[in-house]
Amino acid sequence: MNVNWKSRCYLIVAACFGLGFGLLRILLPYDFVFGFGTVYSADYSESRFDSIAHGMTTNEVEAVVGRPLKKLPDRWYGLADVWAYSDQPNPVANYRRRWIIFKDGKVIEKLKDFWVD
Repeated sequence: MNVNWKSRCYLIVAACFGLGFGLLRILLPYDFVFGFGTVYSADYSESRFDSIAHGMTTNEVEAVVGRPLKKLPDRWYGLADVWAYSDQPNPVANYRRRWIIFKDGKVIEKLKDFWVD
C-alpha cells in the first residue's frame, strides 16, 4: 500500500494535534473537554486518606493526612465539622471529593467519591 506524501503530512499533523491536546489534558488541573479536575491539599495522599478510620480524633486525622484545604460547617446534618481535602478548580467542575465528617471531635464518615456538579 503506497500512501502519497500529502496524506502522510496530514496524518503527522493530526497526530501532533492529538498528542498536544492529550498533554494539555494531563498537565492542566481542569479538563476543559470533559469538565472535571481536582485540587488537593498540600500533604494529601490517597493511601493516607484511606487509612483514616471511624472514631479517630481531629488531632489523629491531622497527624495522618495533614491540614485540610478548608474546614466547612455542615448545614445539612448539623454536625460539628467537615474537613475538605479536595476541591473544584472552578465552581462548575466535576471533581474527586475527599471529605472527612466529624461529630464531637471524632470521625463519623469519610466521603470518597466523584462529585458531578
